[in-house]
Amino acid sequence: MADAPAHGSGPRLSAGGLRRAAVVSGEVLLVLLALWAVRAAVAELSFVVVPVGFAILLAAFLQPVVSRLVRIGLPRRLAAALAILLGVVLVGGLLTLVAFTVANQLPRFGDQLGHTVDSARTWLRDGPWHVGDRQLEGLLHRGQTWLTEHQQALVSGTIGLFGTVTELLAGALLAIVTLALTLSGGPRMWSFALRALRPATAGLVDEAARLAFRGVVHYVRTTALIALLDALGIGIGLAVLRVPLALPLAVLVFLGAFVPYVGAFVSGTLSVLVALLGNGWVTALIMLAVVLGVQQLEGQVLQPLLTGTNVRLHPLVVLLGIAVGGTEAGIPGAIFAVPLVAAGHAVVRVLARHHGAAGTVILVAESEEVIPDEVSEALRRAGFATLFADGSGDGLLETLETQGRYGLLGWGEGAGTVLTAAGRHPERVHAVVCRSAYPGLGRNAVRAPVLVLAGGPVAGPASAWFREHLAGLPT
Repeated sequence: MADAPAHGSGPRLSAGGLRRAAVVSGEVLLVLLALWAVRAAVAELSFVVVPVGFAILLAAFLQPVVSRLVRIGLPRRLAAALAILLGVVLVGGLLTLVAFTVANQLPRFGDQLGHTVDSARTWLRDGPWHVGDRQLEGLLHRGQTWLTEHQQALVSGTIGLFGTVTELLAGALLAIVTLALTLSGGPRMWSFALRALRPATAGLVDEAARLAFRGVVHYVRTTALIALLDALGIGIGLAVLRVPLALPLAVLVFLGAFVPYVGAFVSGTLSVLVALLGNGWVTALIMLAVVLGVQQLEGQVLQPLLTGTNVRLHPLVVLLGIAVGGTEAGIPGAIFAVPLVAAGHAVVRVLARHHGAAGTVILVAESEEVIPDEVSEALRRAGFATLFADGSGDGLLETLETQGRYGLLGWGEGAGTVLTAAGRHPERVHAVVCRSAYPGLGRNAVRAPVLVLAGGPVAGPASAWFREHLAGLPT
């Protein structure tokens, strides 16, 4: 009797597989639809999004200055004002110096350019190309004809430029106001925004946003340092070779470094071109060697040394991000591309490690900058989600009134705040750590175990304390 043909020996398409494929396809379509909606909204509100984006980048650049000033005892608003004032003075002074340099050296560069053009005409006439004077005059005549024919378009573009300048000034004002508010009241605004979320969701969003912003801070700070070193290297080469407009070109190199690869190529090419037009091909070749040497030093030594593992992205990811950003939003898109990719990378890292969190620890102090980074990092490595509440206690009490279990870590003036909050909400607070003893408030009214760290390390003992008293409790 012949054996029946075997069924199921190969892959089969079942109804369950079709349903799963349909669900995944629907989710992909929803994600693409959401991305399209975000793209349309950003394009429609670009006059707001672009200034706010630049303000966030500037805030990331000035945030270390503000944090340092706050740690030495200055109020946050005064620290933010001093940081902005310092930035305005530096930028204004640099622009003034560039303007004076251009005004002084432009006539000499024009004379050198004239000599270079005469040499080029002589070479074209007497060299292997044998271009006659009549042909050269014909080329010049065509250029004049083109200008005459397109005069109306040029005038219209100039008139339209006034509208662009008006929008530019309005955007600059919006960016400055956003920068001032972000530096002076950013933590309070962020804490207020998190109150609308559930505790578990707030912890996840807060950790992801803080790590993303920290990634942007690290990227901006590292890029600025590398840009400064590039500008110094190429600027010294331009000055030694006596290339005209050395200072403006060095400033351009600094600005171009904020658009990886593309900005360095454009600014380096322009430096070599100015050296060619102003000093001849020998100087241009030497300048090309200087530019290539500085860029190789940056790519092979400075980038790996300074970026570390925090925001080190694959070059293909960076190039694709710049290509997409430049295609969708031009120069602003190319500038924002890498910070957005770095922030997205940080968010993915948070989502990947957030499963199985041991609980939520609320850090309480008069200012977020007062708490050292190693404390929050140690808690996150131990598996805890972290939130921040200011020392006034209002935001902390509102958080404790929602469902959840928490550990509290008080720093400075926050020590008294966490003891008061733990006494009012004993069912929500399961462990307390204070950096130092707080006079006038005993621990008798607090049911939760309290650890007072009057001196010595904080990160390790605090993590172990919360692990012992907070981890494993039912949510």
